[in-house]
Amino acid sequence: MEPERLRITQDLISFISVLSNQISLSTRKGLNDLSKIQEQSLLRVINKVFDKKFVDLNDESPNFPGYDYGDDTNLVGLQMTATKKSEKITHTLTKIKKNKNITSKYTSLWFFILSVDSPKRKSIPVDGLSIIHLNLSSIIDAIRKLEIKEQQECLDLIKEEYKKYFQNEKQDHEVDSIFKRKTPVSIPNDMTLFCDSLNISMWYPNDINEGYIKVHGILTRFRDKLRDCRIESREALEGILREIPYPQGLNDKMEVDKDKLYGRLNIRIQNSYIMDGYISDLEINELLDTQEEPAGWYEENGESYLMMLEKIILNYKCFEPEMNLYMALIKFYEKYHSIEEFMLAILNSDFSLLSDGEIMV
Repeated sequence: MEPERLRITQDLISFISVLSNQISLSTRKGLNDLSKIQEQSLLRVINKVFDKKFVDLNDESPNFPGYDYGDDTNLVGLQMTATKKSEKITHTLTKIKKNKNITSKYTSLWFFILSVDSPKRKSIPVDGLSIIHLNLSSIIDAIRKLEIKEQQECLDLIKEEYKKYFQNEKQDHEVDSIFKRKTPVSIPNDMTLFCDSLNISMWYPNDINEGYIKVHGILTRFRDKLRDCRIESREALEGILREIPYPQGLNDKMEVDKDKLYGRLNIRIQNSYIMDGYISDLEINELLDTQEEPAGWYEENGESYLMMLEKIILNYKCFEPEMNLYMALIKFYEKYHSIEEFMLAILNSDFSLLSDGEIMV
């Protein structure tokens, strides 16, 4: 069974992807704002996820300048918009700046961009007002930080408000229950050539059989971790392996910038969170790591901020023998088989070609 956190995250990713696509299509038609019913549904979700008490300010005062919604308890104003253009944000802030009653009432303004894209942050400053930029992906990020029970409560509310987005859930469950279970393919016992490529005799000079047993155990655990992932996650791993640069050393880690990888894989912005879910699945099963690194500085409103770059790292590290298992397998398959057969091994969790009997020398 898959972990509850992963199941909830995948449901959230699916929901956000559909909602984002719908909003994106509407935006292309010139509709930059959701219908009032849609906004009210999303408002309930925002209140639940972020523990706020936003109410519709137009119910209190029609055309409340600058804010769509307000939380008088937490002194936060909220503006929802489907456009990422800075002009929209600047226009809103200009109206707020002219109204001293509003700037004195709220200490923070949330711009909620109805997209999974990173919001454009350039906007005019307003004295005494903290400006926070959020988007649809912020909902997933916030829910992920909650306890399991609270995560499920948030998901239940989303399903209540957006029933049509989950109308095929029962059907999908029925399809999932009709599965094809594959018996795990055993790791071969005759892997002398593969073990020789790892210099097993150097690591185990007194008992080389101990080394063979160690390698067999490493591969068995690796196979099981692959089997614990969804097939879509293994397909994502195959895509990463096709695009990530291969280093020279057996112990070297493999890494690639996440944005560049998504570009090479032709992943659309609105689908990026689907891929994020697969990467999360692989990371949970210790098949890859994600890491942020400093990538320079940028300025905003006269202040300097550190820009971070996210990397995806493949480094299935093993000791005695010391290696990155990905690189060890790649080098072996390149020499005795082919990269295509290595990709099939990853997809099918089948490393039977490591057998000496499968190698023609």
